[in-house]
Amino acid sequence: MDVLDFSLLQLENFFLIFGRVVGFIAVLPIFGSRLIPLPAKIGLSIILSIIIASTTVVVPHVENLWEFGLLFAMEFMIGLLVSFVAYSLIFAVSFAGFIVDQQNSLGQLSELDPIYSVSTSITGELFFLIFSLTFMYIGGHHFLIESIVQSFELVSVGGINLLTEGILEIITSLMIYVFVIGFKIAAPIFASLIVVTVVLGLISKSIPQINVMILGMPIKIGVSFIFTIFALPIIRWIFEKGWYDLEFAIVNLLRTLGTS
Repeated sequence: MDVLDFSLLQLENFFLIFGRVVGFIAVLPIFGSRLIPLPAKIGLSIILSIIIASTTVVVPHVENLWEFGLLFAMEFMIGLLVSFVAYSLIFAVSFAGFIVDQQNSLGQLSELDPIYSVSTSITGELFFLIFSLTFMYIGGHHFLIESIVQSFELVSVGGINLLTEGILEIITSLMIYVFVIGFKIAAPIFASLIVVTVVLGLISKSIPQINVMILGMPIKIGVSFIFTIFALPIIRWIFEKGWYDLEFAIVNLLRTLGTS
């Protein structure tokens, strides 16, 4: 009987840990990509859960299956919430690409992002590739795995309220952060395109014989890509600084969840 109780407790321990880990892996940058097969994601979640379960005891003993299902769903939501914070920089990248494409005459063109199965702008896809390289270069994937392990130290199983005021403040500030970072990424290219638009407007007024509508589109596209190349160091720095800010936000969210 003692052996049976011990095995059931360990099984509960594993599945609740697995619930949080799989929710965390589901939509993370890079890890949540559709390019990674679903069995690989599940396998990674199982491996991480086994490692965490072998070193951490996080399970409160549950009385029935309904209570266990509620705890599992809560753990899954915690994983999704933390991964949403990490994913917010992807939204900022897509927003920056949308702003640029509204000015460089590519706003009506879009393509399907095979990684996340969403419609994205051409410039947004370019920004995403730059972000992915920067993310791997600064070790962002290592921090995400560390965050999964650290979450069990800061947030106890079943002892949180997802509607606390502190969590809502973090989500609100995160939405503002997405727009601010998006504008920062797009600012150098957007400013150059504004100048080009003003110049083309002056040309159309001074020399009406020139068809600015035909000439303006290729000029704007060329200028946007040229300034994107020159602005790559600035964009990379914004990505890097933005990710470090997100790391602080993730730790702050975990601490808030742990004290709620």
